[in-house]
Parts: sequence; structure tokens; C-alpha cells
Amino acid sequence: MRPICFALGLLLLSTFSAYSQVSQPSQAEGRVVGTVLDEQGQPINGAQVCTQVSLPSKINANCVVRSDKTGQFQVKHLAMGTFGVYAEKREDGYAGSDQLGGIQTVTLTPDAPLAQVILKFALKSGILAPSVKDKVTGKPVCNFLIQWHAIPADSVSIAGGAGFSQWTTRTSIPAEKDVFIDEVSARGYQKLLCTDPADPSKPLKVHLQHGEVKLLTFELEPDNTAAR
Repeated sequence: MRPICFALGLLLLSTFSAYSQVSQPSQAEGRVVGTVLDEQGQPINGAQVCTQVSLPSKINANCVVRSDKTGQFQVKHLAMGTFGVYAEKREDGYAGSDQLGGIQTVTLTPDAPLAQVILKFALKSGILAPSVKDKVTGKPVCNFLIQWHAIPADSVSIAGGAGFSQWTTRTSIPAEKDVFIDEVSARGYQKLLCTDPADPSKPLKVHLQHGEVKLLTFELEPDNTAAR
């Protein structure tokens, strides 16, 4: 008798569990679809599309979707609510929301779970293409970090930085502004404070036009103390 009662108990428990899962409504999800265009209205392939939600203490940005060769993209499984959408492709001089006239705001609701946007860039930024070598061996250093700051016309300094690797060899910096390259660093090497080669008493400054590419080469001294 006990085995039968035990089996009936398991059956009732599994039935109740299945009923509970079915009876609870699933959380509604939304989508954002759209197209990323360059300054001439042509589609951009491989642009990174980000959705951004502002929270009381921080801003969460999710940048896992890229546009296809027609510039189209689709962001799925979004919670209901209001958030920003923007795109960037820094290696080609498209630095993000600043060139889109700000972040586009969309609102998803259960009655309107789909939003459509067109993300069109303005002029390109300047493009920084640095390379770093080991000062002793002359071998390339693939993974490094560059810090910079810019002083636009309103005299409010803008700080920035970018990490570089064998996959990331270029990045955007502000165009038509004085940009000062502050330092270059890499694991296992001494930090390099950048100065003007013609006058080491002055900082290293670049001033690029829209879409202009600047090649820079740096040499880093190995940090012998790091191995100790």
C-alpha cells in the first residue's frame, strides 16, 4: 500500500508543479529593430548596437548585437520599459551616441512590444591607429592601453582611453579638436608618459580632421621589477 501512496503523492506533486508553471504568465518581452547608416545614408556592416538603461546608481549598457551587411539589426528579449539605443563602430571613426545627435529613446509596452529606429551617423571622428614595440627586442606588443584627453572649444576637458590587441588596432578620437596622448601602458612594461618628439617638454598633441587616420608608434621599456 505504501508504494502506491508514494507514487500517487509524486504524481500529485508533479501535476501541481506543472499547473503552477502554466498558470503563471510569462514575462512580456520586446524587440528593437532598425538600420545603421553612415553620414551619406549608406548601410554600415558590423556596427555595434547598444541598448542602455539608466538606473539610480549606474547606467547599464548592453552591446551584444551587430548590424549585418545591409545595416539592419534586431535586439530581442528586451524587458518592457524605456531605454536608449545607439550604435558605434570605433575602428571606422563612428564613436557612438555623440555622432548620432544623442541616444535615441524608445519605450516598449505589452501593447507595443516592437520599436523601430534608424541610427544615422554624422561626420566621422578622427581615427587613431597606434603600434607599440618592445624597446629592447623590437618585437611588437599587441595588448596595450592608451589614455588621452581632449580640450574642445568650451574648454571642458574630455578624457578617454582605449585598449588595443591583435583584433582591435584602431579607435575613434574627437576630430577638429586638440587631443593630447597622455600615456601608453602594457603588462610587463614601464608606463610611457607621452611627449612631443620635437620638444619633450610639451605633451604629445594630435589634431585630426573628420575621418583622418593618425599612425603613431611607441616603444616601451620592459619592467624588470615585474618578474621579481
